[in-house]
Amino acid sequence: MYITLIPVSAGLLTLQGPDNRTAVLHRGANLSCNILKDGKALASLHEVEEPYRLTWSFTGVGDTKPKPIHEVYSNGFALPQASIKYNNSHYSSDFDTTLYISNISFSDAGTYSCSIRTDSKSFELYVIEEPHCHNYNSSVQVSQQAFFDCGVSFHGNNPPEISWKHDNKDLNYSLVYKNKTYTLARLSLVASEEDDGNVYICQVTFPSVHGFICQTLPKLKVYFPVKETDIIVSPYQIVYEEGTSINLRCVAKGEPHPHYFWTFTPLSDPLKVSNLTTHPAYKIINVKKSNIGNYTCSVRNEINRTVYTDAKIVFLNITEKEVSSVKPGYRLMAESTTTAAEQTHSGDVNSVYPLGRERRYRERMALVQDDFTDDQEQELLDEDIPSPNDVNMEIQGQYRRLGEYWEIPKRDVRLMDLIATGSYCEVWRGRMRKHSDSTDVLRVAIKKMLDDASAVGRKYFLAEMEVMKSLKAHSNVITLIGCYTLTEPWMLMLEYAHEGTLQRYLQKHRPGAQHVEIQSQESVRLKNSKIDAKKLLSMATQVINGLLHLTKYKLIYYRLSASSILVAKGGVCKLSGFGFQKEITERNIYEKESLPVRCMAPESLSQNIYDTRSDTYAFGILLWQIIHFGQVPYPTMDINEVKEKVLNGERMPQPQHCSPQLFGLMERCWSGDPDQRPLYPDILQTLTTLLTHSDTNIVLDDLPSLHLSESEVDSEHNL
Repeated sequence: MYITLIPVSAGLLTLQGPDNRTAVLHRGANLSCNILKDGKALASLHEVEEPYRLTWSFTGVGDTKPKPIHEVYSNGFALPQASIKYNNSHYSSDFDTTLYISNISFSDAGTYSCSIRTDSKSFELYVIEEPHCHNYNSSVQVSQQAFFDCGVSFHGNNPPEISWKHDNKDLNYSLVYKNKTYTLARLSLVASEEDDGNVYICQVTFPSVHGFICQTLPKLKVYFPVKETDIIVSPYQIVYEEGTSINLRCVAKGEPHPHYFWTFTPLSDPLKVSNLTTHPAYKIINVKKSNIGNYTCSVRNEINRTVYTDAKIVFLNITEKEVSSVKPGYRLMAESTTTAAEQTHSGDVNSVYPLGRERRYRERMALVQDDFTDDQEQELLDEDIPSPNDVNMEIQGQYRRLGEYWEIPKRDVRLMDLIATGSYCEVWRGRMRKHSDSTDVLRVAIKKMLDDASAVGRKYFLAEMEVMKSLKAHSNVITLIGCYTLTEPWMLMLEYAHEGTLQRYLQKHRPGAQHVEIQSQESVRLKNSKIDAKKLLSMATQVINGLLHLTKYKLIYYRLSASSILVAKGGVCKLSGFGFQKEITERNIYEKESLPVRCMAPESLSQNIYDTRSDTYAFGILLWQIIHFGQVPYPTMDINEVKEKVLNGERMPQPQHCSPQLFGLMERCWSGDPDQRPLYPDILQTLTTLLTHSDTNIVLDDLPSLHLSESEVDSEHNL
């Protein structure tokens, strides 16, 4: 007697078959076909409480009729088990509906189906041999061809797709060979230095199937000439104080690996070159002023008996270590006398302190260009001045210590010729006595505040004076000699620049330009002075040296251009207008009617931003002016057109007599992104390099014809 058990709960059974699969030759493969109950996935086959039978069938590649290969069944109470109906050890299952295929061969490729009752699912199985990559050239020279092959044997109803990749980027390739069971794809490329050390990946995929890959090993080695990319200076500063330790590291790339050579050329003796080390890094411990100069890192490598070299230079500027001291102000000379008790109390200070101040005064006087002194000048200066014996000895003694007191007695100063007038002051040529008890005179420039100067103008005048007092003397910065502020009008006595502005100096020395020189009452002649390419680049270098000195005091320049830089005897450039960023910004806004639009950076034109980066932009314009002998920038445009073009990103084209390297420096200075403009030390380094081949960087024979128009006639230094 047989009892039939009725399932407690019956439902609609369907299947969820796998996606297409790829199997590797001689390995095993698992093909899953899951049962769904009422369209829902089951957590366990124990949830199927009714009898079922699942059959696997296979249709080989090229066949048209499927054949059953495996079957599992369940009575509804237990997990399914394999039927003995198809006794084939090649296929098996493990109390589930998954088909296990062992030792895959190409004949296993084809279409597999699983079916239960009226539902059936089919999918493709592709069989491949693992793809193999071959590197024909494990090492090549730069610009040579490199070849890589990727081959794969396969079997299936569709051919595979082959692709070459590097860093997830597709590469171009060509199919060299292809039939029903084998494909070969070749990658070819022209080797560059960026390819050195690369591994390329060949990916083999079938439709809707995750693929297999192979790699080109060993890594590709590309031999390329050495190239130096950077010199890293740590810590980075524009100017270093004595006693600082500086680390220099040379960064270069090349294959074979480069050799390094560090050398040093002191600023004081450019012909002296010292070898430092053959390591990539060099450390300078406790730097001194004797360490000022160019540090050159040279690199070299050799490819097939050809030697390649490259080099970079970094300039280190070093100053004396600052010693904290109280900066004396100005006051009446008579007020500086002390009682005997005060002298006793401060005796130790007075024995040392004035000596330092006297030294600083002598330094200032030593840098001043004393152009000439004649008897006529001496007479003019000595008019109505009592003899030294009649002068109060107390005043004489204090005037001897001008290093301590900036104030110069008004009686020792003479205004001679008016040079220019600004919004709140005038500039005069003048003369002053070198010392209170001397008849020697010195030619000076005198900046005199206007009687009707506004409160803002007075503020700028005093601010400029205090800034100049704080500066140490520098050969490329105008020196403050003294001041008079006891009564109005206030005056600043400045170093006199014999040649006037840089713009006038350059225009006077344009090729073919002539000027009248009066030698005596009987002798008048035309003089034609020449400036060569080296002198032009040298003047640009002097300006950068001056700007570097200003940055030490966190100062920026006031309207940097060829008309705002002065030139002393011998063609020495002198910076003459500077201040703190806030003051310069306020002053430019206050004097906006006279802004030098042709030399201004885009951010200055649009947002009133003035800083060292806007000065860098202006220096690029100045460099253009220097090599054009003082010509006005954007000579064919008016001011409004210049502003519009600059804000739209347009710049002046490369001059025909200017090398790409020199023009590249100008273009970097003119970058619309202030952060991309070079720093002053980088500019100085570039100019130093360009100076070594000045005649090839500025070809004066190719200089276009320059004609001095009325618009280019230089007015004196813009106040």
